[in-house]
Amino acid sequence: MLARIRRELFLQHTHLGSFLLRVGLAIIFFYHGYLKVVQDGGRHWSDTLPETQQLAVAWGELICGCALFLGLLSRLAATGLVVIMVGAIMLQTGRFDFIYIEVSGVRDPGRLPTGSEYNFAIITMCLAVVALGSGKVSLDHLLFRKWIARLSGTGADSQAAGGRFGE
Repeated sequence: MLARIRRELFLQHTHLGSFLLRVGLAIIFFYHGYLKVVQDGGRHWSDTLPETQQLAVAWGELICGCALFLGLLSRLAATGLVVIMVGAIMLQTGRFDFIYIEVSGVRDPGRLPTGSEYNFAIITMCLAVVALGSGKVSLDHLLFRKWIARLSGTGADSQAAGGRFGE
């Protein structure tokens, strides 16, 4: 058993990596989106954004977080979150340094201004999900595996042997 663990330790675990990225991002965005949505349906969580942008961000984060958790259209959900994070950099955090650590003159200590390093890290994680896809532990795999196998030119026999979709 130890020999098998040692042998498999250095193999690629792409589906596990995809699953961990998806679930980590899902927890972050479900929580962020939920906190925004409970504030008047997502309309009053920001002092600087118009109401329509607040609604789009709040519901986008919540829905994309749920989709990532389920592994349903994960690439699309991750792309939507990239758009939200790029918007956050352009409208909020981009005016500060990449890593911004300044606490003097802050009116509300619960709302410290931050740089765009957090947004950059999230964008990078979302792009990894776009590259990896949902993986085998997902609704995408359950619902679309036959369709994707047909598109990629692999059949059920090739799937069992680790064909392109099963990699």
